[in-house]
Amino acid sequence: MGEGEPLWLEDDRAWAIALLQVEAETCRGCGHPLSETTAYVKKNGRKFPAHSYKASRLVCMACDAIALAAKDSNSDRPSADHWRATRV
Repeated sequence: MGEGEPLWLEDDRAWAIALLQVEAETCRGCGHPLSETTAYVKKNGRKFPAHSYKASRLVCMACDAIALAAKDSNSDRPSADHWRATRV
C-alpha cells in the first residue's frame, strides 16, 4: 500500500459488509441461519416451528484435556491462566 492509496478497496468493503451480514444472520449458539431456526408456520390458526432439529453431542478432546488440566491445577489465579492443548 503506497501513499495516497486507500486502506480498503471497494471489493474489500463489499466482502467485509457481506461477512457482517452473514454473522448477523447466524445464531451464535448453533451456527445455523436465524431465518431458519426462528421461522414458524401457521396451521389451523396455530404457530409451529417451520423446521425440526436433532441435537447430538460432540466432544472436542483438546478442550476436554484443557478442562481437566485446569480443574486439577489448583491455581490461585485461574482467571489469569491460559491453557493450550498439544496433540500427542
